[in-house]
Amino acid sequence: MTIDNTAYWNGQTMRRTELIPQTSAAINKGHVYYHFSMKRSDVNPPSTLSEHQVNFFESHFTEMKYGLISGEQGTSDNQLRWDIGGQSQWNTTLDANVWHNFAYDIDFSAGTVGLWHSTAGNALTQIVAPKAASTSSNAADWHLGVLRLPSYPANTAEDGPEDWYFSGVYIESAPLTTTFT
Repeated sequence: MTIDNTAYWNGQTMRRTELIPQTSAAINKGHVYYHFSMKRSDVNPPSTLSEHQVNFFESHFTEMKYGLISGEQGTSDNQLRWDIGGQSQWNTTLDANVWHNFAYDIDFSAGTVGLWHSTAGNALTQIVAPKAASTSSNAADWHLGVLRLPSYPANTAEDGPEDWYFSGVYIESAPLTTTFT
């Protein structure tokens, strides 16, 4: 997916590119795992100067974030973070050409969310045990993609295109599949 100067959201300064499920499946009920893999490359890398909200629910009860988070100190940030309710729970450096595999461990009935992670073709391991969260979803508000909140003027060098790569996207009911074939 690419965010560029054509990805404005409803005339605002934020940019978005994403896929949203169109299903009648109960992806917002019980204990489910939202799987996805993601990476960036050296060509059109995401800006470290702006907040990126990645693979999120409309209520933002859980999401990935990248770049300098709005309101934080500093000038740039190359960390990929996983948040619950806007609070960072885990982070790693988003190096070029490294596939990061994730599963959001969401129990809508218990009101908890956890995180599983691996790189390359390695099996997923739990890196954050389930924690309390406001797990609300109407099953149509899962955004696979990126929302960028620019911290610089539009159409400047910092506002260039960004390429994000996603693969292995699916949702499953418990138990969790941790391996890749």
